[in-house]
Amino acid sequence: PTAPAEEPSVPPRFEIEGVVVAAEDRRPLAGVELRHRTPGQPLGVLLATTDGEGRFRCALDAKADAPVRTLLVFSAPARRSLLQVIEALGPAERRDLGTLELAAGAELAGRVADPNGAPVAGAVLNAAGENALSDAEGRFHFAAEFPFG
Repeated sequence: PTAPAEEPSVPPRFEIEGVVVAAEDRRPLAGVELRHRTPGQPLGVLLATTDGEGRFRCALDAKADAPVRTLLVFSAPARRSLLQVIEALGPAERRDLGTLELAAGAELAGRVADPNGAPVAGAVLNAAGENALSDAEGRFHFAAEFPFG
C-alpha cells in the first residue's frame, strides 16, 4: 500500500479586523488599502481593502520567528496614511482594532532633475520621516499622505 501524501504545512495565522472612517465626519471609507510595513522598505503586500462600510479583516502569520510587533499602514487617495503597531498575537487569535480614523491629506510626488533638466535616478528623498527613492525617470512618490497646510 502507498502511504498517504503529506498535506503541506500551513503556517499558524492570527486575524485582525476593524472599521476605517473619515476623521472629519466619521463616515465609513471604502477602498482603504491595508499593507504590511517594514521600516526602511517600500510598502509590502496588500493584506486587505475596506468594503463599502469601511470594514476590513485579514490574517497574518503567527510564526515563532515573527517579529514582536507588526506595522500596518492604512492608506487611501487624498487621505493621510495611518500607521498602526500591532503587538504579536498567537495562532488563531483575533484582534478587533476598533474604529480607525483617516484624516484628509495630500499626496507628495514629483520628479528630480539635474540643472539641465535630465532625470536623476536613485535620489533619496525624506519628508516627515518617510523615505522615497527616485526611479530611472527621476519620479518619486511617498507612500504616506501628508496633512494639508
